[in-house]
Amino acid sequence: MTGSWRVRNGGAAGESPTLFDHARTLRGRHGPGPWPGFGDPLPDARPDSARVVLVGGGEDALVRHTPDSDGVVPPTGVELADHLEHLLLAPAPSISGDRLRSLHDLLATCEPIEVADQLSAEVRRRGLPSDGLRRLGRQLAEHGTHRAPVKIGLVLLGLGGDIRDRELLLLLGSLDELTLYAAVALHRSQPDADLAVHTLAQRVAGWGRIQAVRTLRDTTDPVLDPTWFHALRTSDRRHAAHILDLAERRLATTPRPERDHALLLFAHLLRRHPEHGWPLLRSALTSSTPEVRRTALTTLTGWPVDTLTREAADHLRTTRTPRPENPQEARP
Repeated sequence: MTGSWRVRNGGAAGESPTLFDHARTLRGRHGPGPWPGFGDPLPDARPDSARVVLVGGGEDALVRHTPDSDGVVPPTGVELADHLEHLLLAPAPSISGDRLRSLHDLLATCEPIEVADQLSAEVRRRGLPSDGLRRLGRQLAEHGTHRAPVKIGLVLLGLGGDIRDRELLLLLGSLDELTLYAAVALHRSQPDADLAVHTLAQRVAGWGRIQAVRTLRDTTDPVLDPTWFHALRTSDRRHAAHILDLAERRLATTPRPERDHALLLFAHLLRRHPEHGWPLLRSALTSSTPEVRRTALTTLTGWPVDTLTREAADHLRTTRTPRPENPQEARP
């Protein structure tokens, strides 16, 4: 398809390919995902830029931004809400091509990770119409040529979208750069919120998978636990460290029966992750369930000695020290 930012009346905001077309091309070549290179490079990537580029959604996960070097101060969430309110509540609301291009250009100057929460809160407080939010969100998501307007479009779909937007959110969310926004939008807009995010988590890798799993951190549906284990099983060591940290925090508030079941599964999977697995394995070693303790000890015994923390090595040494059968024999 054409690579311009299209709107219904034929207007365009540039001749760059859209992120939507990019995602459809990847799906046609490689299926639903995960895609090679996390879906990168996106059409708006600048190879000659001196800016440090992080793969996939890592930038939103780690980086907080400052105003552009040319002095342009990006709009705040409140200022964006003002703009949306003016568009959606005008006496004769009509979002023309020119107004859409103007909005697209404005959003391209913002940092979505900085404004998404404030924008969402302001939109809810002002009671902006959900049908208008959905229409505008889809136009930005489908026709945006820059990642920032597309991300804001996904935010708007989370606020005004419904089941009709599921496939669009899954498609764009399969680009790791957009996974965080699509996962939140799915969780807010879909009737089977956890299952929708679970589906997305299977289509991404790297930072995208971490973001999807993080969105499910409060789920109480035991059927979705495989999302965590699938993520750990298929992630490299660097991403596994973040997943294990999220899992440890979630299990700290999980009731004991479910917690012991999860620890047993983790104890098996941690055999591949000696560098980062000790905190969870330590919990498994102190479980009240004998099978969990035995499995955890087997995993600990199989870890290379040079990967053990001092605490892990001390625990292993203690378990290997034979205890006398008769306590009296231990006295001098």
